[in-house]
Amino acid sequence: MANFILGTRGSLLAVTQSTIIANQLKSYYPQHHFTLKTIKTQGDVVTDKALWQLEGKDFLPKNLMMH
Repeated sequence: MANFILGTRGSLLAVTQSTIIANQLKSYYPQHHFTLKTIKTQGDVVTDKALWQLEGKDFLPKNLMMH
């Protein structure tokens, strides 16, 4: 049995979509364990500015590399 962590943003839509995928994976591979991990990006933390006003770029890939 292998454990897999699926990264997702924290919005209701993202979590719902990721849960659907995790459930599909569980049905195809019942011997494995799939869990969701919410990843917060700079865009999730700083909510009073538009993304184009934030420093840097590629927020999600940078956060994925940190985990």
